[in-house]
Amino acid sequence: MNPKRVQVKIDGLNFYVVGHDDPDYIRTLAEELNSQIKETYARNYRLSQLDGLILTALNLLDERHKTEEKIQNISTYSQDQEKAKETLDQLEGLETSNKELKDRLQRYEKRGKDLSEERDRLARDLEKARTEAQELRAQCSQLAQEKEDLLKGKEALEEKNYQDQLQLTDLQKEISLLRGED
Repeated sequence: MNPKRVQVKIDGLNFYVVGHDDPDYIRTLAEELNSQIKETYARNYRLSQLDGLILTALNLLDERHKTEEKIQNISTYSQDQEKAKETLDQLEGLETSNKELKDRLQRYEKRGKDLSEERDRLARDLEKARTEAQELRAQCSQLAQEKEDLLKGKEALEEKNYQDQLQLTDLQKEISLLRGED
């Protein structure tokens, strides 16, 4: 398959994109990029064309990295869910075994003290497993809340950093203007 050559206009500049992708797809990407660039200019009216393009690229990279991080977190969460399901399946298996042991103990209760002690031990193990499972659920819930709080804090700090950077850029430009520099 021969590569296709597609002309696109990005921020008023003509580009030719050569590749095997559908031309409409390439044009759609160019439109989305132009939209992102316009948003950047709208939020930062003092930016030069180069500054606007660089800031747009940084914003897009930031968005991509955050998306990749979310995907990684979802993957980790999915793995944790699978482990929790396996643990619950094991717990259900223990509960089933415990019921069978209790049935046997009722039939063979006359056989003596050894079987009675085994039943008691299994009951304690089951209770301990339930308690540990409950504690793990509580810890998971707490960790999820802490994660959410940290993400909110991170977003707030990122926004403050972004606003501070904008203010710094404006101040640098004002200093340059006051000094008579271009």
